[in-house]
Amino acid sequence: MDRGGRHLLACALLSCLGLGVAAAAPGAIADRVFIHGAVYTQDPTQPWVESFAVADGKYLAVGSGAAIRAFIGPETNVVDLKGRMVMPGLVDDHVHAVDGAMGELYDCIFPSTATPAQVRRAIAGCAKRTPKGGWVSGGFWASDFFKRNPIRSPRRWLDGVAEGRPIILRDDTGHNVWANSEALRLAGVDAKKADPGGGRFERDSSGRPDGIALEAAAEKIQAVVSERSEAEYRRSVQHVQEIAHRFGFIGLKEADAATPAIAAYVAADKRGQLSLYVAACISTLAMQVTPDTILDYDKIDNVREAYRSNLVDTNFVKIYLDGVPTEARTAAMLEPYLPDAQGRRVSGDLHVNPDVLESWNSISGAIRSRCTRPVIGPFERASMRLRRRAGRILTVNCATSSRMQATLRHRTSTASRSSMPWRSSLL
Repeated sequence: MDRGGRHLLACALLSCLGLGVAAAAPGAIADRVFIHGAVYTQDPTQPWVESFAVADGKYLAVGSGAAIRAFIGPETNVVDLKGRMVMPGLVDDHVHAVDGAMGELYDCIFPSTATPAQVRRAIAGCAKRTPKGGWVSGGFWASDFFKRNPIRSPRRWLDGVAEGRPIILRDDTGHNVWANSEALRLAGVDAKKADPGGGRFERDSSGRPDGIALEAAAEKIQAVVSERSEAEYRRSVQHVQEIAHRFGFIGLKEADAATPAIAAYVAADKRGQLSLYVAACISTLAMQVTPDTILDYDKIDNVREAYRSNLVDTNFVKIYLDGVPTEARTAAMLEPYLPDAQGRRVSGDLHVNPDVLESWNSISGAIRSRCTRPVIGPFERASMRLRRRAGRILTVNCATSSRMQATLRHRTSTASRSSMPWRSSLL
């Protein structure tokens, strides 16, 4: 974004914060004046104006071009908007931004509408560009891909494409993966490997994993994938910012932020290269071994304290309670799902033991299901306020605890507010 664009963004932020127009002193001169625009003010008494004047980061006046010209002095920078619109900056309240940027920059990506032939072509092309032994990672296959496209052995199907390279592909929910034999071997997943709590490996008739890993089982494979470099994380943060600014976003909530991603945001901020507000939900996936594992409070606090900066707020934690109500059938339901193709009836699994939630101040977003029942008790005992949206989504407005000061709230999906003044006002 060019310099003028950044100033437009800053002005939009001021408007969004609801800062009143200062009473301009007689003879006040603006640093910058914007004229001939369509400016949405969020003031119901004057929702649209064509011009405004700014000094020291605050509004001097908004109104007609004729009125605003009174604030123009010899050193004032006058920007002719030429009819363009100016509005408050937007905030994405639930996004996996760095993951998405990594995908665009480095992964093997195909649309969820892709046919088997299209997936094969995409993977084959990526494999040719990947050194021997290197991982081919990406996605995103549709949740119902294997229902629409019966493949006898997903594992062997991939084996025929990758030329010995390990492959891991996420589905369109991000919860489940499709892997080939080499990826399973590297992850130590064979017929003797038991399903982890909160997940499972789909298997063929002999009991051998067939390449589809759901929820916690997917993370067992993901854990052995080569980690991205620091340089790749930093480039991805810049890519996130480029995309955000292109569409008018001034802030976002990273819904499941790995520590290297948070570190990259903070590094950009400290170098003066970040112009986004970031609420980073510290990822707990790597810390959670089984549903009975007590999450490492000290480790999370260490991340929280080590990686915070002016524009990066780390007062947030991501906890997965259950899965997704797709063909994977991993969302924890009160009643079993209808029988699958093998006649099995499952109810889904909880990822976290309810006892773990007792001492946590966090949020939960779960499909209305068995998952919500063990969650309600701990939150009620912690004086949490519960409410339902559209009869489907459980949302929680949390109080502040002594261990983790993270006050979160939900809107359409998940929005957030904290001590950072921009967020509570924006949302």
